[in-house]
Amino acid sequence: MAAVCGVIAVEDLVAALLLPTSLLMVFLFGPPAWLALAPFVEAYMRYPYEGSIITFSRLAVPMIFAMSFCALVRRSALINIGLTEVWWGVFSAFILINLGINDVDLVAMKLVVDGFLLPLLLVVAVRNWRLSYDTIGKILVTIAILLPVIGALEFSSVDLWPFPGSELVRDGVIRPNGPYSSDNSYALICLLTGLALIFFRPFGVNLWMKFKKVAVVFAFTGAMLPQFRSVGLAAVGTTVLGYMFWKGFGLRQLLLTGVIIALATTLILAVGGRRMSDTTNFFNRVATYRVAVEIATANWLSGVGFGRYEAYFNEHYRQAPKPKPYTKQELAQMPQSTPHNNFLLVAAELGLVGLLLYLIVAIVPFVEAYRLYRYDGACAAALFTFWASYHLVGLTLSSGYYGDVNLFLMFLHGAFVRADKGDGESMEALQS
Repeated sequence: MAAVCGVIAVEDLVAALLLPTSLLMVFLFGPPAWLALAPFVEAYMRYPYEGSIITFSRLAVPMIFAMSFCALVRRSALINIGLTEVWWGVFSAFILINLGINDVDLVAMKLVVDGFLLPLLLVVAVRNWRLSYDTIGKILVTIAILLPVIGALEFSSVDLWPFPGSELVRDGVIRPNGPYSSDNSYALICLLTGLALIFFRPFGVNLWMKFKKVAVVFAFTGAMLPQFRSVGLAAVGTTVLGYMFWKGFGLRQLLLTGVIIALATTLILAVGGRRMSDTTNFFNRVATYRVAVEIATANWLSGVGFGRYEAYFNEHYRQAPKPKPYTKQELAQMPQSTPHNNFLLVAAELGLVGLLLYLIVAIVPFVEAYRLYRYDGACAAALFTFWASYHLVGLTLSSGYYGDVNLFLMFLHGAFVRADKGDGESMEALQS
C-alpha cells in the first residue's frame, strides 16, 4: 500500500509542477498550444491521479474560450457560431436535462463535461481565433509522427503511459493506446490527424510540409495498430470519398482509389493478422447490437439515463459466471456491456428525442461542408472526411462519449471551417 501511495504521490507532484507551466503556454499561445500539449500531457495533468477532478483540458479549454471572447470584445467583433456548434450545444443541454431528471451522477457529469461541453467551448474559441495555419500544420505533422512511434513501442510491449484499466494486452492481443486511456481514442485521433494532413493546403513550401506525405503514412499506420476493422475501412473509404467530394471522380481518381485500396488492404492484413480475420468478434457484435436494440426499444421514451447503459445491462442481462472458462462459441454469442454503436448508445440512454437530436448533430457538419465547398474545396473535403470517419467508426465503437476524441475533432472542425468567412477567403488567404 505504501508503494502504491508513493507512486500516486509522485504522479500528483508531477501534475502540480507541470500543470501551471502547460497552462502558461496555453495563455501565451492559445489553441495551438493546447493542440500540441494535450496528447502528451493530459495523462499526467490530472489531480487526483485516479478519479481526477482537475485535468489539463478542464482548465485550458475554458481559458482559451475566455481569451477568444475577450479578443472579440476588444475588436468589437461578433462571435462566429455555425450550425454544428448550435446543435451540439442543444444536444449537450438535453444531456444535462436528462442528468437532472435521473439524479446527477459525478461520473456521468464528468463524462458530459469532457465529451460535450468542453468540445463545444473549444470549437467556438478556435473558430473565432486568428490562427496561424503554418503553426497548425507543423503541430499536426509532429503529432502524426510521434503517435505511431509511441504505438510501435507499445506494440513491442513497452507501455510508456500506463493507465489503470487500460492495459496493452487484451484477449491475448497487444492493443496500443499511446498517451490516451483507450486504444479506441488512439486509433481515431491518428486517423483524424492523417485525414487533416491529406487535405491541409500549406501556404508555400517549407521544411515541415515536405514531411507531410510521410506524416500521413505514419498517422494511418498508427491508426491501424489497435487493429480495428472499422478504422481501416474509414481510412480508405473517407479518403476516397473526400477526394471525390473535392476533385470529382475521373480516371485519375479511379486509379488513385485502386492504389489506396491495395495498399490499405496490405497494411490491414500485415498489422491486423489473425484478429482482423476472426469471425468471433462479428457474431459477438451482432449479439451486442440485439441487446442494445432491446434496451432502446424497452426505454424508447426517455432512455435508461445518460451514462447508465452498463448499469442497466448488468442488472438485466449480465450472465452468471461459469466455473470453467467459456468456449469460443459461447463468447461469440455473449453480448457486451457497451453497445459498440454511438447511435444505439444514445437511443438506449436518452430515448427517441435524444436520438433525433444526435442524428441532427451527425448531419449538420456535412451541411457546413457543402456550404464551405464554394470557398475552399480542400477544407470542405476535410470536414467531410472528419465527420464521415467519426461516424463510420462510431457504428462499431461507442466512441461518441470520448472526451479526447471529441476535443480533437472539434478543434479540427473549428480550424478548417474558418475558411467559410462569407467573402471568398480560403485557407490559403487566411494563413499568417
